[in-house]
Amino acid sequence: MNRKLLGMISALVAGLSLVGAAPAVFADSTTGDIFYTTFSGTDRVFKRSYSYDGALTLTYGPQITISSTTDGLGGADGLIFDPTNTNFLIVGGQNNDFYRVDANTPHVAVLDSGDASVGVSANIFHVVADSSGTAAWGTDIPGANPVKIALTGAGFGASSLITVSGAEIAITGIAFDGAGKAYYTNAPAPGGGDFGTIDLSTGATALLVPGLPAAHGIQFDPFTGDLILFGDSHITQLTTAGGLVSDLDLSGMGLTFDQGTVDGNGHLFVASNSGSKMTFLDYSSSSLVGAGGNFLDINSTFPATLDDVAPLSGKGSRPPVIPEPASMLLFGLGGIGTGLVNRRKHSKA
Repeated sequence: MNRKLLGMISALVAGLSLVGAAPAVFADSTTGDIFYTTFSGTDRVFKRSYSYDGALTLTYGPQITISSTTDGLGGADGLIFDPTNTNFLIVGGQNNDFYRVDANTPHVAVLDSGDASVGVSANIFHVVADSSGTAAWGTDIPGANPVKIALTGAGFGASSLITVSGAEIAITGIAFDGAGKAYYTNAPAPGGGDFGTIDLSTGATALLVPGLPAAHGIQFDPFTGDLILFGDSHITQLTTAGGLVSDLDLSGMGLTFDQGTVDGNGHLFVASNSGSKMTFLDYSSSSLVGAGGNFLDINSTFPATLDDVAPLSGKGSRPPVIPEPASMLLFGLGGIGTGLVNRRKHSKA
C-alpha cells in the first residue's frame, strides 16, 4: 500500500473518530480461475474466471472446456493441480486411473494415465496432493484402499495402496494440515459421516467427531488454521483437534455439497451435486464460515452435473493473483483503524 493511500486513510480515521461511528466490516477482493469437473457427459473438466470486489459483487466469465472423454478421459471427479508442474491437472477418473491433462489449452489429448489397480480394486474419485508435493492420493466415496500415485521419478503411474483400519474401514476425503498431518472424512454423497485422523503410512484411523453432515469434502484452511468440511447442505469449520468452530447450514436451498476449496485469504467455493449451483462465501472479515455478516453467493449457471473443484490454496493448487487487500472497500466508514489491524485468525466467540 503506498504512502499517499496510507495518508488518506489516516486522515479519514482521524475525522471519523470525532464522529464516533460504528465499527466497519472489511473484506478482500479476489480474482482468478476456478477449475471444476462434472460427474457425467462428454465434456468433463472446465474452468471459469471469477472476480469478487470485496463488497457485494461476484461475477464469472464464460465456461471453457479443458478436457473431455474424446481427449482420452475415462471419467472425471476430483482434481488438483500437479504440484510438480501446475501447468497440468491430475484428475480422478471414476475408475482405476488418474489422468494428467493440460490445464492451459483446451482439448489437448490426455498425456498419460496412472493405473491404480495394484492387486485390489480401487476406484479414484476424490484426489488430494500428498504433503510431500511429489505424489497424489485418490479415494473412493468411500473406499477401503486409498491409492498413492507418484508424480515424479520413474514416471507418472507408479502406485501403491494402503488398507484403512481402526475407527473406520473406509474413507472418502483426505486433507493435510500445515504440518503434514492427515485427516479424513468418510461420508458418501451427499453427506453424514465422521471426521478424524489417518496415518497414511499404515492406514490407521482415529475418530475425532462422529455424525457430521459435512463430512464428505475436506480441505485445510491456512487462513484460519482450521479444517473446512463440505457435505449435505453444510459448510463446517473444525479445529485440528475436532472442536466445532462454526457451521453454515444452507438447508432448504437445494444444495448437496460435494467438494469445496478455500483460497487461503478468507474465501471459499463449493460445488453442489444437486443441479448447477456453485456457492461462494467470503468470511475474510469474520474468520467464521457461519457468521451472519458474511457475503454469500449461490450461482446457478454451472453445469447440471457439477461435481468437484480444484484447490485454490496449499499443495495441489495454482493460486490466483490476489490484488492488494481491499480494506478500503468499506461496507461502512467507521472504525477503519480497528478494521485494518484486526485481521486475525478465527475467534471462537
